[in-house]
Amino acid sequence: MKLNLLISFLIIFSHFGFSQNEILNDTLIAWNKTKKLEWTDFKGKPKKEPVYVIAETQCHIKYTGSYYDNNGVPKFSIKCFFSKNESWTVVNDLETLKHEQLHFDLWELITRKIRKAFSDLNAKSEKNVSLYYEKYSEMIKYGSELQNQYDNESYFNKDMQNYWNERISKELKNLSKYEI
Repeated sequence: MKLNLLISFLIIFSHFGFSQNEILNDTLIAWNKTKKLEWTDFKGKPKKEPVYVIAETQCHIKYTGSYYDNNGVPKFSIKCFFSKNESWTVVNDLETLKHEQLHFDLWELITRKIRKAFSDLNAKSEKNVSLYYEKYSEMIKYGSELQNQYDNESYFNKDMQNYWNERISKELKNLSKYEI
């Protein structure tokens, strides 16, 4: 029964980019506070529409392992990755690169929020895998909304870009317990 629940959970998560994949250094970069993105990491083909988009960062929160503890409580390991082949740019200025780096940092923040939610469920000895999936889904939705808000507020606005840089840096520090 436990194995069936775990398999069901993983099948559902794989539909949302939460799957166990072989991590290939030439296609994915795991988030790391000391490794910042470089323009050479953006290997995807630029999209033609919309014409005002000059760069795009694609990140994935991926399942990297799982097991059940001795009490039957599921434990999941997840990481945030930047996808080189899906990310692209038509520019090479430092300001845009910093903007794109913050998109990656935002997804790391969401990854930490998911880890925290999972940790909270583990602390309650929660065995219902559906509740983990529910928390994951809530955080992914929130992350997408946050990404859009970031773009809408920071485009061509250095003051707002600085605000977002500080905000996300502070939130990452507040969740440093959930950094891997």
